[in-house]
Amino acid sequence: MNRNKRRNQQIVTPQKEAGESKTLASSGLIAKHQEFHWEGPVLPPHILNRFNEVVPNGADRVLTLTENQSNHRLEIEKMVIEDRIKSKRLGQILAFILCVLIISLGGIMTFYGNAE
Repeated sequence: MNRNKRRNQQIVTPQKEAGESKTLASSGLIAKHQEFHWEGPVLPPHILNRFNEVVPNGADRVLTLTENQSNHRLEIEKMVIEDRIKSKRLGQILAFILCVLIISLGGIMTFYGNAE
């Protein structure tokens, strides 16, 4: 699974927070830095809710896009596997033909070699 990291920066009204926030003295605003971490192709629910706030049915659109991408990858993997099977089968057929030719050539040479 893919490891994804997203960073989210927000400007909030002045408040006293312990430790992680830095106060910008000139503007009186506090910069807050948050980092989210998740694994997998689907975004966490709280991020999907934000898509719905910005665009109607935004989360549904993101999930549909994820499903389409997953189906596309599965189709490509299936094509690659089928192609590998065809290549191996062709190699086996050509190897069989080559063996039959070599054995036949050896038999012919043996037969004509004894005739002299």
